[in-house]
Amino acid sequence: MKKVWIYSLCVCLFLTSGCTNKANKLADVGATKQQQLQEKHAQDLPYEILWTFETEEEIQTSIFKDTNILYFGTSDSISFKNYLYALDATTQKPIWKKEVPCMNETSFCIQEGVVYIDNELKYSAIDAQTGETKWEYQCDQSTENDWFYWHNPFVVNGVVYVCKSYPSPSYNDFPPNKSLDFLYAFKASTGELQWVLDLEYYGLHDTPIYANNILYFGTFYGYFYAVNPLTGEVFWKKKIAKYLPSKVVCFDSILCFVGEQEVTDVHNTTYLYAMDAKTADILWTFSPPPSYEMKDYSPVISDGIVYIYCSTPNNMSSGRRLLYALDLYTGKELWQYSTTALFNENPVIEDDVLYITGSKFIALEKKTGTELWTFYIRNNSHLPTRTQGIQYPPCMSNGILYFVGDDGTLYALRDQQLYKR
Repeated sequence: MKKVWIYSLCVCLFLTSGCTNKANKLADVGATKQQQLQEKHAQDLPYEILWTFETEEEIQTSIFKDTNILYFGTSDSISFKNYLYALDATTQKPIWKKEVPCMNETSFCIQEGVVYIDNELKYSAIDAQTGETKWEYQCDQSTENDWFYWHNPFVVNGVVYVCKSYPSPSYNDFPPNKSLDFLYAFKASTGELQWVLDLEYYGLHDTPIYANNILYFGTFYGYFYAVNPLTGEVFWKKKIAKYLPSKVVCFDSILCFVGEQEVTDVHNTTYLYAMDAKTADILWTFSPPPSYEMKDYSPVISDGIVYIYCSTPNNMSSGRRLLYALDLYTGKELWQYSTTALFNENPVIEDDVLYITGSKFIALEKKTGTELWTFYIRNNSHLPTRTQGIQYPPCMSNGILYFVGDDGTLYALRDQQLYKR
């Protein structure tokens, strides 16, 4: 009887083992098929999330790329400390992290292996590979205001150009009785001061551009400058509009920028201007449809085409946004694209593709405006986190978009169509 019981037990164990093995094999087959389906679905997508990176603090700037290193700034809302990061784009490992006095979207730039950055009362150059300080410029503190900030740095021909601004007075005290804005020129290798240009209270709104051996820039209060980059001498200064709130771009000696004119006491109208860089003559202007404006955006030029966003005031969540493509030489409309997606400052272009970024990615064929693909940021199941949009204009390099979600995560997204070329 005992032998029968042992035999029966062995048979049961054998059958159970066989069922278990069969179930495990079926589970493995199911998992493999599921993985194959996911991989096939990923292959069918026009984009691929390569990796993500999170910091202990909140990222406060766009992503800048130099060689294979990504640079960005962060701020800690609890300790009020600010940091500059250098991140290896291949391994996603920080190369160095440096504490700095302040950090914002316009406080630093990178050129030829050097980071030029606002260092509170000083202006600094940092070795981009090591994070070590190369030189510092200490400002004279004999002025009545003891607080100011550096912004919109720009490097060309071995010279760093950067604006120093003091806090603006109240509207009741405007215009002020003293200068608030200055353009500085430093020797990039040593920090030696070359010259200083007094901009009075007009305010350099964005980075100058260099064309025809001249520095061009617009000021917030409507004046446009052409300056000798070697001496700081003003070649000409011209009142264009009530405000010049956008960055200036140039192609083939044509300058493009957005200006705002006062139409009534309560309503302003924005225009896109095209100016001859040599004569300062206005070649043409373009205005958006009624109830739309361009003051929050800057134009982008590529292959003789100007691209500019338009939206309802303050880029409100309701309503549609427009992207216009205009002929650079005539201002003629070539095409327009309409969407409900929120816009960032300006589109990003690489090869023949134009990317709209904001609450989602939209890839367009830049010559025709044909939609190639869209990537919804909001609650996207392919993202490891639930970001709702893009915080800052992204960085594009070799078919990869580096962007910061509003959850503070850094993403690397690859355009598969560009990658396969």
